[in-house]
Amino acid sequence: MTIGPLSAAQALSRAEQQNGPEGAALEQAAKNRELARAVRALNENAVFGPGSELQFAVDRETGRGLIRIVDRVTNEVLRQIPPEELLRLAAELEQLSGHLHIV
Repeated sequence: MTIGPLSAAQALSRAEQQNGPEGAALEQAAKNRELARAVRALNENAVFGPGSELQFAVDRETGRGLIRIVDRVTNEVLRQIPPEELLRLAAELEQLSGHLHIV
């Protein structure tokens, strides 16, 4: 039997409901370990170039997740998703929306 995306999501939701918060935390920890293994494999195989590596980070100001390709020697960010400009724009829009009063 093949489980489609919707069925898999429903099964995960049911498992989390049965296991409660502890089950959800264990499930998230397993996903994090799997992601870390995948990133390590990509970096070991130099998929992004011999001097570059994939990194995941959190933007300090916005709290949003970032994906970066970084030079291993200089730590220079070669590429980032979402771009820095987009993060700053989002932060400014959030700040402005807090000052707007809609009647």
